[in-house]
Amino acid sequence: MSIKRMTEKELLDGLDAKGAHADEVAKLLPQELAPLVQLKGSVKRYDRPTDPVWDDVFNSDEGVSDDVMEEREQPSPVPDKK
Repeated sequence: MSIKRMTEKELLDGLDAKGAHADEVAKLLPQELAPLVQLKGSVKRYDRPTDPVWDDVFNSDEGVSDDVMEEREQPSPVPDKK
């Protein structure tokens, strides 16, 4: 009984530089997915994660001490000396 070995042409048939059938060979495990993708639907503001979320905290009346409110403003830049 002989084993039929694939030729190089058969192995390379249908491959391209970008995909190379990697999506057909392996299925990602949940721990391999990006953290935000795993939590989609349960994370507040998932669709726009870079939106300023701290404004909600700082503008609310609960959970923020006065010293944090004072330190949140950045110092004004020093004018250029010419």
